[in-house]
Amino acid sequence: MSIEEYLQDHTTKALDSMTKFGFAILSHLGDIFNFTMDIEETSFWDQVTENGTHLGMVGILHRSEADISATPALLFKERAILIKAIHPVWPWRTCFMFRSMASRVSDEFIRPFSTKSWIVTAVVVTISVIVLGLTLKVELVKDRFNTWIEVGLVATGIMCQQGSLLIPTSISSRLVVLNLLYFSILIYNYYSASVVSAQLNQPPEKMNDSMHQLAQSNLQIAAEPITYTNFGLTAQKDWEIKEFYVKRWKPLADRTRYIPLEEGFARVAKGGFAYHTDPNTGYPYVERLFTNQMICELTEVHLFRPQMMSLSGRHNSPFTEMAKIGALKLSSAGLLTRQQKRWMARKPMCIRDSFILQSISILTTAPAFIILFVGIFLASVICIWENLIFKSQDSSK
Repeated sequence: MSIEEYLQDHTTKALDSMTKFGFAILSHLGDIFNFTMDIEETSFWDQVTENGTHLGMVGILHRSEADISATPALLFKERAILIKAIHPVWPWRTCFMFRSMASRVSDEFIRPFSTKSWIVTAVVVTISVIVLGLTLKVELVKDRFNTWIEVGLVATGIMCQQGSLLIPTSISSRLVVLNLLYFSILIYNYYSASVVSAQLNQPPEKMNDSMHQLAQSNLQIAAEPITYTNFGLTAQKDWEIKEFYVKRWKPLADRTRYIPLEEGFARVAKGGFAYHTDPNTGYPYVERLFTNQMICELTEVHLFRPQMMSLSGRHNSPFTEMAKIGALKLSSAGLLTRQQKRWMARKPMCIRDSFILQSISILTTAPAFIILFVGIFLASVICIWENLIFKSQDSSK
């Protein structure tokens, strides 16, 4: 197809989306001011040869071979001398995309109650043990429950809803046991409800938007083969970018550093992999390859901070002021925003309701297993200790 047909082809908007957007804006300007365009194509924004000549779009505008660029570009000090910014039109950013997956032991089994709630619970149980022990002393129960340790075990069994061998006879001891039973039921209901609610509504733990944290992570790294990726890593003066470049990017070989989009997002979907690209290029792959849960786990760490790209023109061009006025008219009329929404890729939406029922990983249940194994270990040690004491006492007799 011709270049004009390609720039208006919305079915391939993921390819050259910002150029197609810029062409749409220039088409609106042409309708307002009644001019036509003769399009010249180039493969890159700017490239400086050994003799200092600028090639690409910047060079074309600087040499007055064209008046206005259809592709938005970033304007910085070096380019400001060569070209003139007309109007900021395209929100631009690039980022590393990866899945934030659970990588630590969950604290859901401790978190349902605050520290104050745990302390008050312990105080209530301690008071109940003291009152129960005193009532048993008054009742002269000497056959089995004649020590404070045994009374504590009885109270612990009741709190854990495991029952008790104690059959209280007096009203006072029965009231204490009933109080413990009701208290344990209420605590158990609140506790279990909180654990279930936390599991259903727990948001995924995502990394901060920090290149430092990405450099410290164990994620594998790769990028889409874009011309400005290596420039962004070497030209920016931010200490996080420098740390990431030295620690993670520089040691990579070129064959592993740049991989195609399809392969990159297929590895992102598997997990443990961070892929750098423009979201307008990457989001269509996310919608096609990711499940809803994967979309909710998707995390972005920006290499270039979000900023606006501008349409550019050559200095002293009669069209520059005309394009400024036209861009302001498009902005005030809402056409600029409409074209942005039309050509920018839609960010995939995370719908949490569709995956409420999900598998619980071993990391989530690790505290329960830890408590179980610690209890088994302590019980075994105490059992061996009791048997040794019993045998030593029996031999002494």
